[in-house]
Order: sequence, then structure tokens, then C-alpha cells
Amino acid sequence: MKLSKVSIPYRALKDIGTLLALVVFSGNLSFRTLDFRFIFFASLVFGGVVSVSLIWEYIVWRRYDYFFEEDSLRITHGVFRRDEREIPYRRIQNVDIRKNIVQRVLGIAKVGFETAGGSTTEASLKYVEKEQAQSIQDKVRKFKRKETEEDEKEGTEREKLFELSSSDLLAYSLLSVNTKSMIMAFTAFGIFGSLGIGIGQSSLAPVLVLTFLGLSAVLALWIFNAASNFIQYYDFRLWRERDTLEFERGLLNRSEGSIPVEKVQGISIEENFLKRQLGYATLKVETASLSEQQELKSNMVAVPLAKYGTVISFARDLENFQAFDIGSIPSRARRRYLGRYSIGIGLLLLGGFAVDRFVTEVGYLSLLALIPVAAVGAHLKWINRGFEAQEDYFISMNGFWTRKTSVTPYYRVQNLIQTETVLQRRWDLSTLTLDTAGNLVTSDSRAVDLDLGEAVELREEVFEKFKESLKDSKKA
Repeated sequence: MKLSKVSIPYRALKDIGTLLALVVFSGNLSFRTLDFRFIFFASLVFGGVVSVSLIWEYIVWRRYDYFFEEDSLRITHGVFRRDEREIPYRRIQNVDIRKNIVQRVLGIAKVGFETAGGSTTEASLKYVEKEQAQSIQDKVRKFKRKETEEDEKEGTEREKLFELSSSDLLAYSLLSVNTKSMIMAFTAFGIFGSLGIGIGQSSLAPVLVLTFLGLSAVLALWIFNAASNFIQYYDFRLWRERDTLEFERGLLNRSEGSIPVEKVQGISIEENFLKRQLGYATLKVETASLSEQQELKSNMVAVPLAKYGTVISFARDLENFQAFDIGSIPSRARRRYLGRYSIGIGLLLLGGFAVDRFVTEVGYLSLLALIPVAAVGAHLKWINRGFEAQEDYFISMNGFWTRKTSVTPYYRVQNLIQTETVLQRRWDLSTLTLDTAGNLVTSDSRAVDLDLGEAVELREEVFEKFKESLKDSKKA
């Protein structure tokens, strides 16, 4: 099978566009050089480049073929050196279809094949007809399931699970901002404003300027996040067909993908501070090590925004866990957090004192107002941490600005990791981490700052439940 013929001029124009951008931004082009002779020779060179690029892309197109065989997808390509790649269907985890706004006008799409455990895209077809892209996705799914001819004739009903309405899209765009980074930015500007009282002859002007800059930075960050979320999740829809979750989203770059349910390692319910106050939440599905080049990476957004109860109900349809009652961690962990924040305030006071003594007069004592804030912050961090070990699932909750409630089936656990930092040992506390195949860097499934003895017991309990669930899954 061949790529779309439209891919020949499209790829050629992309190459030419890149070359023109390099020439324009190199600084070697100015209005003084745009005389008749320059334009004439530039036109000849440009025509030659276009011709060579089109000829090259045509040769590339002629030498590129892909075939659907009994057990694998075979791709052959190469002009000077012939390369052949075979991808077994059983290894293909996701078939991702992407179309930017130009590709949608031209009726073509890029098809990427993600494999389990891969760190990059295994292969991609640049570019095929948009109808052919959907057909490729269906073919791979059928080959993976090894459907019979009768199954194909009967067909399967595609069930729509979720669709993001226009009002919810707007709410998601405005609420899904990194509130932690905005609060930190505003706090930093506020601190510098209070420290800048002694700067200049007027003690008020620097504070007003820095406060204005801080508010402007927060507002600009908010608008940028909102616009990015709106473009990314425009017309978001989620379906389920047999054992596969399929999504489609995007305004400028339209993205379609499929995730086998069997690859789901766990789910997480996320609420930032704003969502939590309004009773909203986001549901993400963690999969087994998707490629770094895939837009959704290891966390697929299954429900961008919905009421918390709706998200919980949807989550329990995917994973049959019980209604959870998160237990709290030891109260001495709260004192540990207060001590940590107090040390930070002490360092700020010390720095302010040094500036006041050796550089210029500043109002560093105003930082003492952060002490009550540190006490409140320690309490909020403490009450937003906890865990529950159910019969078949481990549930953990962490975070205040963005609170994540992770639900992990025991049979998906790869490693149990118990750690104690130097400061944790001082308080006889420990952290238990449940590592799954979907974790690329760190796991969100963690019971943080447990009593040391309780952590040992919990690790043994989880390990026993892991062995039992593994036996049950093998029998099933």
C-alpha cells in the first residue's frame, strides 16, 4: 500500500518553508538587496529548489510501501538504502491519528504506531488519506483481536462514553490552570515588593510597580493556559468499542487515538484548588509506558471536566473499586511540614537581614507574617494526604494545590518501594510507593509519611494482596 500522493507536494512545501525561514531569519536579506537582478536569480534558484524537492519527495513516495500481513505490519522505505521494519500486532499499543489544520484542508493525516515500553514512536506514516487513516486504525484493531469473518459482518456497536460540552470546555479551560505556579509567582512578587520598600527615594512606587507586574504575570499565565487548554481539548469525545478506549480532540491539531483497556494500569482523579471549590474533577487513565512523543504520554485524559460525583461514577465503571474512605497519616507529619516551612521562612529572614545590613534598608521583618501562613499550609498538606488498602485496589491521595487520588489494582503492581529520607527517620516516618508499568518517572500511587511500623505492615499486606490478585487474574 502507498502513501497519499498529496503527501508529495505537502512534504516538499514543508522542506521549502523551513529553508525560507532560515534565509529570512538569518539576517542576510534586506530591502536594499531586493533589486531586479536579485529577484530574477532568486526566482531561478527558488524554482530549482522546488523542482528538486518535488522530485526527491516523489522518489521517497515511490520507495515507501506498507503491508498488513498475518501477524505484523511491514514497512519498507529508503532511497539509497532499503530498510524494512516489521511490527507485530501484539506489540502495537496505540494507533494515533493526527491532523493539523493544513492537513485537514488537504484531506491527509499522520498515523503513528506506539508500542508497549517504547520510548519513541515505533513507526509513522506521513501521510495517508484521512479515510485510509481510520481504516488503518480499524485494521490493526481487528488483527489484534483476530476477528472472524462472522464477527466482522455482525460488527460492533461503538458506545460514546463522554463528550465535553461547550460550557464545560470553557470551564475546563479557565479552571485547569497551574494554580500553584501562579500563587508562587504572585507571592514572589509580593515578597520582592515588600523588600523593595527601601529601593529608590519613593517607598511606594517600587511596591506598586512590582505588584502590577505580578498581577500582569499571573493574568498572562492564566490566559495562556486557558487558550492552550481550549485549543487542545476542543470537541473532546471518548468512545468505547469492545475492549478499546478511543478519543478525539483538538481545534488546530486534531488528534485521534485508541488505548486497549487491558493496558490500563490505574486511574487518577485530579482536582486543583479551583476545581475542588466548585465541585469539579478530572479523570486520567494511566497506561503502560506510552511513547514520549505521544501527546497524552502516560496519562490519557478520559474525562477532562465533570462534577466530582460523575467522575467517581465513571471511574468505577472502568475499575470496580469500592467507595473509598481515605485514612489520615500521623499527626506528627503535620509538625514535620511546619518545621520544614519554618526553616524556609528563617532562611528568607536571614537573607533579608543580610541585605538590610550590608546593601540597603529593606522591610525584611514583614516576612514574619508568613509564620501563620506556614501553619495553615502544613495543616492543609496534612489533611490532603492519606490512603486506603481495599480488597483489590490500593487508593492514595496526595496534594493540596492539585490533589490526586490514585486507584491502582494490585495485579498491576510491579514493585513495592519503601523509603525513608533523613528527615523522615527523625520523625519515624516512611513512604510506601506502588510502582506499575505505566510510571515513567515517579509513581502517584504513594502512601506518604506513614508511621514506620505501619509502613512495614502495609507493605506486607499489599504484597499478599498482590499475590492473591495475580493468582485470580491468571485463573480468569
